[in-house]
Amino acid sequence: MFINKDDKEKIELLNELLGMSHRTKSYDMLNPDDLIELTELITAEYIDMRHYWNMISRVHSDFDESVEVFYPAR
Repeated sequence: MFINKDDKEKIELLNELLGMSHRTKSYDMLNPDDLIELTELITAEYIDMRHYWNMISRVHSDFDESVEVFYPAR
């Protein structure tokens, strides 16, 4: 992932203001530590998105069931 100068400055400002420690340099795919960190980040993002997808699907299914019960003609 490439981080341009403007994005780097924004990330550094957010890190400073919010006490965070987001990465401000690009990943080096030849560096094993960077590769491991990136793999962990991608895996965590996938797990989060899958969790949200499951929650949304469950709400959609519950809502659909309610519509069928309370508005059978529709």
